[in-house]
Amino acid sequence: MPASPSSSEPGGGPRPPGAGFTLFLPAAAALGAALSVLLRQGAWGGWLGLDSLYYLETARNLAAGEGFTHFDGTLYTLMWPPLYPLLLAVLGLGLFDPAEIAGPLGAAAFGGSVFVVGRILGRRLRSRFFAVWAVLSAALAAPLAAQAAWAMTDLLLILFSLLALAETESFLAGGRRSGALVRAAVFSGLAWASRLVGAAVPGAVGLLLLFSGGAPFRQRLRRAAAFSVIAAAPMGLWFLRHSLAFDWTGNESRTAHRPLAALLGELGSGLLDWARPARLEGVPGGAGPLLALAGLAGAALLPLAAAALRDRWGQRAGGRRSDRRSSPGRPATVFGVFALGYLALLVATVAAIDLRGLPPRYLLPLFLPLLVVVAATLDRLLADERGREAARSPEPRSGRRRFGEGIGGALFAPGRRRARTAALLSGAALLLWTAGQGAANVEGIRRARDGEIYLGYSGPAWARSELLAHLRENPLRGPVFSNEPVILAFHGVGGGDYRDRGYPWSCLPTWRPRRAPPVEERLRDWLEEAPEGAFVVSFHGRWSPPCEYGAAALRLVPGLRAVAELEDGAVYRVDRSLPPRPDPYRSAAAAARAGDFGPPLVRSRFEIYDRGDSLLYLRAPCAAPDTAPDFALRVFPAAPADLPAASREQGYEDRGFEDREFEDRGFPFREHGMRLDGECAAIVPLPPYPIARLTTGQRSPDPAVRWQATARLDFDRFRAERERILAGARGEPVVRSHFDLYLDGGTDGRTLAYHRAPCGEEEVAPRFLLHLRPRDPADLPAGASPGFENRDFDFAEHGMILDGECLALVPLPAHELASVTTGQWRPGEPPFWRAVLRPDRDRYADALAALASGSAGAPAARSTFDLYFRDGALLYHRAPCAEEDLEARFFLHLFPAAPADLPGERREHGFENRDFDFGEHGARQGGECLALVALPDYPLAGLRTGQYRPGEGEAWGAEVTLPPPAGVPSR
Repeated sequence: MPASPSSSEPGGGPRPPGAGFTLFLPAAAALGAALSVLLRQGAWGGWLGLDSLYYLETARNLAAGEGFTHFDGTLYTLMWPPLYPLLLAVLGLGLFDPAEIAGPLGAAAFGGSVFVVGRILGRRLRSRFFAVWAVLSAALAAPLAAQAAWAMTDLLLILFSLLALAETESFLAGGRRSGALVRAAVFSGLAWASRLVGAAVPGAVGLLLLFSGGAPFRQRLRRAAAFSVIAAAPMGLWFLRHSLAFDWTGNESRTAHRPLAALLGELGSGLLDWARPARLEGVPGGAGPLLALAGLAGAALLPLAAAALRDRWGQRAGGRRSDRRSSPGRPATVFGVFALGYLALLVATVAAIDLRGLPPRYLLPLFLPLLVVVAATLDRLLADERGREAARSPEPRSGRRRFGEGIGGALFAPGRRRARTAALLSGAALLLWTAGQGAANVEGIRRARDGEIYLGYSGPAWARSELLAHLRENPLRGPVFSNEPVILAFHGVGGGDYRDRGYPWSCLPTWRPRRAPPVEERLRDWLEEAPEGAFVVSFHGRWSPPCEYGAAALRLVPGLRAVAELEDGAVYRVDRSLPPRPDPYRSAAAAARAGDFGPPLVRSRFEIYDRGDSLLYLRAPCAAPDTAPDFALRVFPAAPADLPAASREQGYEDRGFEDREFEDRGFPFREHGMRLDGECAAIVPLPPYPIARLTTGQRSPDPAVRWQATARLDFDRFRAERERILAGARGEPVVRSHFDLYLDGGTDGRTLAYHRAPCGEEEVAPRFLLHLRPRDPADLPAGASPGFENRDFDFAEHGMILDGECLALVPLPAHELASVTTGQWRPGEPPFWRAVLRPDRDRYADALAALASGSAGAPAARSTFDLYFRDGALLYHRAPCAEEDLEARFFLHLFPAAPADLPGERREHGFENRDFDFGEHGARQGGECLALVALPDYPLAGLRTGQYRPGEGEAWGAEVTLPPPAGVPSR
């Protein structure tokens, strides 16, 4: 047996795996498989995408002896690689459904991939640290564990790619044995048969065989040719089958129109998706796994390439072959060539089929090869440093010192003095990267368990589908057409013939002409050929295809009779005896243009009209981008009691939404709308109760498309209140300011009315402040600010503009209010106008009358304000009085006759503090200022009060001593 080519290298050659690593490797592979099992949730043990359903239905047909055919009987075509459905059918042994095999197959492929990585690194690397780190990182690779949970063919491509590359590396490093070459060819062919882009595997291996040294060129050419014949045999037979089954001249060709810059941009975007902790098919991808690996691999390959050139130069200068570096760097070369070839083929594929983006999962096959490149390159750098150190000093050195001076010094901190720090930094960086993958897996498992990730067609939305449940209970007999027929076939519902697979969708792929006949015209043409009695099943939930129309178009097409209309879809039957149906969309659009619905409620990207029981959204001209974003609608009732019980606490009802925030809710246009000869119309039903206002719009990340508007529907109420104000029925304003304020006496109960004329959008744009202070603090709602209830609002919530006048009507609570403070303000600025209203102004008028008549008695103290005691309150009076007399804050300290009467937190101070601003308790009437402050229930020994300005001290102060109550001795 020939010696390993690396046995003569300085630093020692690769050592065989020890017993510990031999046990660790299968354990790590089992860990990776277990992670994919834990991530899988759903009725079929795996996550199902649309491609998954095609694979599974083809596997079912294979198991039933119907050959490579789709669910509808059509042939399984060239674009679908054959290996995955074939394995599902064979492994089922006729006893298990392919859907039950998909989960274990994905887990086994992931575990096998981890094992292959560990196998080659355990044999080729000198450093056990790098081998263990790479295997553990592979087992914890969150993107791969997530993809293994899907019933997809990606993990087969990854497994067979690794097997082919491992055999190729073994062939190049182990004496060019023919058995390894044959195995590499077989695995390369299987990788290609797993996914078409797997052609990068035989391409990369062929290049390595052709251009690797160690043999004459003719011999290398023969080896590459023999390899290519074996590797291309599976897909060659598949291409032959396709050419015999189809007329190639009749196939639709797809022409790419994408410049190279756009393709490179998409490739960069795909790489960046890996660089940030983003989701991969619903599961976090970890702390930038692929981009970090790619960057480190690229940096590491530079010194490796330099070493290879140095070796080549040394050989030509007469160096011996035994002095050349070989084995430790060979895996990096083999797997690095594959990575470059795969990227090149991926860009070419994107250009050929004109993809509109590069999904991150297309980059998955690069993950483990780049991991091998990094580990092998770091190992080579460390080995070279050990060799140089051994040549300089024959004395043995500790492993930590060698690691620090080797890889740590080479990558992070040149110089022996910082060796230990460099070792810690480099080792910690690698381990933290791996720990990030583990954390991403833990988070992904939690989110999968809690139902927070998209599970495709195995998710809860399909499990709870009303349409599928209806079809299970009411099987269809006859031809079945559907916008998603594969769903019906996979779930085994309907009982019909799916060979007629679909009706004309409105979705137009980018490679087809953008101008197409109207939806109704295409459906009518199709119905002329559809058999009488055939069924049409339409999925139009949020998870259905993003076409321009849904059930709305089917309802209008003559010749279709509704069998069942459910929340997430509908069933129709072809019945040409039906009379033509009226078109509510065209009729409503014509009525709106004729003025039948009056002026629009909203003029924005769409004009919105009130039809009484529904809203009409209208836009002309209109194209597909205008209807692509989801619409949102929030309804506010005139009486909150009319709301459904679940919506009463929030005070509004969301129609057809699922999430909590307005910006994250919506319904697709296809559910309620149609595109009509260049204009778009949608009809949205309204709830039966009276509506005060509504908020609607379209949600989109594009600010050019996104819009939101609020409209009022209670016009009559506002018109009536405006007429009362103009006629003087509300009396004089309580306050005249930026807005005139009227209190009480509204037709709908106790309200505060804001009125301004003339007035426009600019006057009502700032936010309104509204602070309500109750007479009894016990009336404050839970969670209110200390002493008052905050009801700040935007004008659209309570107001509207009528004929150039602004009017807002704000309902007030039923309990008594001591004061109402209102005004307007802009964020970051103080209110630019402010007013204080006294709903209990009669109480102040009575107090002023008592002072004028002398019935209030003599003041208890005379100062800037005279102080009186009246009806359990302290009365402050000043006449004449101006605004500047009220600017300073008032202080009020109450001293109890019995200290035990004080609240617990005040006892150590000996008095109760009730400082206040004049607006809280005061009012100005006829040039006089009057404030009434309620006194506590407990007996008082005295009080001290006055005014002060922060930082300036007291403006004035007064003390009042009260006689002790009966039975309480004086102090």
